[in-house]
Amino acid sequence: MKPKEEVQARHILVDTEEKARELKKKIAEGADFAALAKENSKDPGTKDDGGMLGYFSAGQMVPTFEQAALALKKGEVSDPVKSQFGWHLIKLEDRRQKPPPSFEDVKDRILASMIHQRAQTVAAKLREDAKIEYIDEGIKKEVEEQNNQQDAQRRQIEELIKKQIEAKEKSEGDKGGEAKPEEKPEGKK
Repeated sequence: MKPKEEVQARHILVDTEEKARELKKKIAEGADFAALAKENSKDPGTKDDGGMLGYFSAGQMVPTFEQAALALKKGEVSDPVKSQFGWHLIKLEDRRQKPPPSFEDVKDRILASMIHQRAQTVAAKLREDAKIEYIDEGIKKEVEEQNNQQDAQRRQIEELIKKQIEAKEKSEGDKGGEAKPEEKPEGKK
């Protein structure tokens, strides 16, 4: 897995831009972001935790919110950002490279993938080596007819392709690919 940058952020969600600007001013004057989030945010999922969203990377949040959060430096608070949920103030708490999953976390997926690949290989080999013997004469005859029909269709398609190639080569030859002998008017030598 390729390393991916992720950020940890807090946010305060309010209904109006004016309220967001008022809170931004308080933060600039030294107010605690987490305390203001608990008092003012209308996001029930993060309000009690001081607006903490945890770590996220590109593609996990709504675009306007994500762009603003990813553009911040550690410790910075954004200007008010509008999304479909309302107006946000975002504080970037941390940046890091997303750690790769531990072997224990992905062991079962790797094992399942290896078993699936091996099963596919075994099944392909079995099909390749299988010799099917039809005991029931009716089924044997039916399978032979189907095979004969498929062979006849394949031959028809091959013939059609061959004729199309020949016709194309002939039409290209008639269009100037070959020199034609000059015709002389009658009576002149």
